[in-house]
Amino acid sequence: LIKIKEWVDKNDPGAVLIPFSGVFENKIFDMEEAERSKYLEDNKCT
Repeated sequence: LIKIKEWVDKNDPGAVLIPFSGVFENKIFDMEEAERSKYLEDNKCT
């Protein structure tokens, strides 16, 4: 992500960068609510 952030800073200073992982999103999408909440908390994603 560092190289992407450096590129964005160079080419569009001040732009917002929102990292997105399709694999991660798909993984938590398939979880039950309680499991998803625990996973997000355990992995400091909230």
